[in-house]
Amino acid sequence: MSTLSTPVTSELRLVEEFTVRAEIRPPLEVGSGPFGSRMIFELVAGRATGERFNAEVLSGVKTRELGSEVLAAHQNLKSVYR
Repeated sequence: MSTLSTPVTSELRLVEEFTVRAEIRPPLEVGSGPFGSRMIFELVAGRATGERFNAEVLSGVKTRELGSEVLAAHQNLKSVYR
């Protein structure tokens, strides 16, 4: 059996990969979800830019759920890029 002379450490870091700037249509309220009131926003056009990623937004949908008891929001962005 072998042993390591130096300890193995790992560090998980979150870094911003890209930013999406898009034109969106007015929100469509679709009722309650697991986190609260749910709204859907349709992305019409825009750009995604970052150090390693630059693209045009072709289409997409952003969902947002606002909790009524806790000041928290759950957001999800699904989009197609070129």
